[in-house]
Amino acid sequence: MDYKISLSESGNYVIIKVMQPMTSELGHRCGTDAARLAGEKKTNRFLFDLRESQNIQTVIKNYDFAYEGMMDFGFPRASMSALLIKQGDKSHDFIETAFLNAGYNVKLFTNEKSAIAWLEYSYKDKNK
Repeated sequence: MDYKISLSESGNYVIIKVMQPMTSELGHRCGTDAARLAGEKKTNRFLFDLRESQNIQTVIKNYDFAYEGMMDFGFPRASMSALLIKQGDKSHDFIETAFLNAGYNVKLFTNEKSAIAWLEYSYKDKNK
């Protein structure tokens, strides 16, 4: 299994745990499944757990995925995505920048509690 998709205990965000090196193909598959579950549960918050998944894509492929690949499967542009990475893993730095420049709200985290707090705080803020 390449990844697992689940809903957080609070129901406020979708968890995507990736267990293989990240590629555009894998990002497309897990992103499609995550967006589908988020639509069903009426949330647009995502926690991508990438601690077991280094990004092995080239800069060009990451750029293309951020600007074209995400639109192909309708990942919500108004979403919030926390990218949880292993301490010292710099392989996701460029994709974070590409997503931000493409208009997505993403943020890298190395601490799971901080990532969850960012998603939950923002959720509470939006739903007051």
